[in-house]
Amino acid sequence: MTRHGCEVLDPVRVRGSIVLAALIWSGLGWTMASGQFWSPPAASPGSATPASAPMPSPVPPAQLPSTAMTSKDYLKLMAEVEEARAMQTGANVPAQSAANPPAAGWPENWSVPQTTSNPSRVAPAPTISMPDTMPARAPIAMPPPSNVPSASVGSGVLPPSAGLGIPPTTSAQSFVNTAVDSVPPTTISNGSGQLEYTGMPESVPRATSMSTADVPHVMVGAEAIWLRREGDRSTSYSQGGELGSFGEDFSGLVRVAWYWNPMERTEFAFMGPLEWNRFQGSPGPVDSLLQAGANEPNWLDAFQGALGHQQTFLARLRSYELNRRWITDDLSNCYFGFHAMDYEESYALISQGIHDNTGQLQLDTRNLLAGVQGGMELWRPISQRIAIGGQSSMGLYGNFADRSMGVSSTSGPTLSSQDDAFQIAASVRFDAKLRYQLTSRVQFFGAYSWWYLGGLATVDDQSVPLLQSNATLSTSTDAGFLLQGVTLGTEMVF
Repeated sequence: MTRHGCEVLDPVRVRGSIVLAALIWSGLGWTMASGQFWSPPAASPGSATPASAPMPSPVPPAQLPSTAMTSKDYLKLMAEVEEARAMQTGANVPAQSAANPPAAGWPENWSVPQTTSNPSRVAPAPTISMPDTMPARAPIAMPPPSNVPSASVGSGVLPPSAGLGIPPTTSAQSFVNTAVDSVPPTTISNGSGQLEYTGMPESVPRATSMSTADVPHVMVGAEAIWLRREGDRSTSYSQGGELGSFGEDFSGLVRVAWYWNPMERTEFAFMGPLEWNRFQGSPGPVDSLLQAGANEPNWLDAFQGALGHQQTFLARLRSYELNRRWITDDLSNCYFGFHAMDYEESYALISQGIHDNTGQLQLDTRNLLAGVQGGMELWRPISQRIAIGGQSSMGLYGNFADRSMGVSSTSGPTLSSQDDAFQIAASVRFDAKLRYQLTSRVQFFGAYSWWYLGGLATVDDQSVPLLQSNATLSTSTDAGFLLQGVTLGTEMVF
């Protein structure tokens, strides 16, 4: 390429020459290090091409020298090539040395100065003297930074930074405080002024890890219960009238639970006693609904044509539960466990006879139920603290029932009889609930409950035999009744 009548070397050719020289130098260095040289065989007379000769076998890697050409040697070689080319072209190119290496990379607009010689003349290749041995590679030592104090790597302690007002920090520092605490301002010097570091905003919680104190351990709950016993309104053994409904009764429930983990707990609950009382009085003359055997009519002397009758009816219920509850989240949970109940009824008819003869009829039934139950509780939030929900449960029990009857009078005979039976009983319960979440550990709730018990022995379901000396009893366990009412309670987790 010619510019202003002078020949200018093509940069592509220059780069190719440099790369070729580097490859030649690397090959010479490898050949000298291995001690093997190869030259093409002489051409036979009359042949245009030299005869082919086998290439020498390469030196195994284990025999290669331990040193190699470094970047410093490469730069020195490039400098010698440039000096030799400058001498051939007559240009004044400053020589580069290892102490003054050329800039990294070759600029795109770099060119060799113009030559005044014949452009067709090809400059002879420079003669390069090679050393007998390759220089040993000097290890590169990295000096420690002067502004960083030395510290033990295994100590896990970072030293205070020079010129900064930052206290040392240990790697064993833990964050177990769940509270959002404010960080005091810390002044950091940046060399030109003062920067104030105010810590994390109070509205952003710190990174925390739950400690054992955050896991709930015990739950204590208390409920106030008003339940009404339905059914058996027509119970009466006097012609003076029926007893009517049982009405409502107030009692309580206490629940204690132990958390095995935040999602599972074992709880014990006791309810009762719930007691429903009925009373009915009838002035005389009044007769009873009892019947006596044909051969023993004197059993009715104290009950027929009496001056007055008094009827009392008492029903009592106690409940014991031991459940395992699995808590999915704040909106649902389920439980399964053991449930036992003790339900008994007692009826008494007291008759004031016309001859100061007082008669009494006593009828008692008792049901001991033991079995398993399971249920589920679901909630739907309607605000941040209020949720509505429901609970349903079912139970299956073995009922050990018994009944007894006693008849006595001040001037007549006395009768006492008893019988027992076993029956499979069941219960179904549904609660409509409203909950107010005061805090994450305290809540209040109210509920309206429907609870049906079946497979029981009740007084109204028993038949009274003829009053006679050899009277026998048979226990019936086919009765059932409904309980319904309001529950108000609270639960606290510790």
